[in-house]
Amino acid sequence: MKIKSIILALVAMVTFASCGVMAGGNSEASKSGNASGVALRNLYTTYQSTGKIDMTNISTMMQMASLVNGVQSLKTTTDKSAFYADFLTGLITGSNNLVNKNNSTNVMGALTTMSNLDLSAITNAAANNNNAATSTGVLGTAANIAAASESVSSAVSSLNSIFSLFGN
Repeated sequence: MKIKSIILALVAMVTFASCGVMAGGNSEASKSGNASGVALRNLYTTYQSTGKIDMTNISTMMQMASLVNGVQSLKTTTDKSAFYADFLTGLITGSNNLVNKNNSTNVMGALTTMSNLDLSAITNAAANNNNAATSTGVLGTAANIAAASESVSSAVSSLNSIFSLFGN
C-alpha cells in the first residue's frame, strides 16, 4: 500500500511539473520574463552584428521598449522571491539560454536596476512611432529619447554590462 501511494505521488508530481504548474510556466512573472528574454536576445543579436546599441534605430527602440515593459514588473511586485523565480524561468527560456545559472544573478541585478529607471521616454517614443517608422518619426523619437538621456544612458550601460556576461 505504501509503495502504491509513493508511486501515485510521483506520477502526480511529474504530471504537475510537465504541465508547468510547479515551475510557474504560465504565470504573469514567467510571461514577463519570457518577453524580456526575447527582447534581450534580440538586442544582443543586434549588438553582436553592429557593435553598439543604437538608440536612434526604431527596431532597437522597439526591443528596448519591450525589455523595459517586461522588467517594470520587477519593480511593482510585492512577493519578490516567488516572482523572481518565475521571472527568471521565463527569462532563461526567452533568451534561449543566453541567461543561464552562471550569469543569472548578475543579469537579474542589472535588470532590477533598469526597472528603477524612468525609461518612459523609450516606451512612449516606441509606442508613438510603432506605426509610423518614417525618417521624421525616427528623428522625433531620437529627440524624445535625448530628453531623457541620463536614464537612457544608464539603461544602455546596464545592457552593456549584461552583454559582457554573455561572452561572444
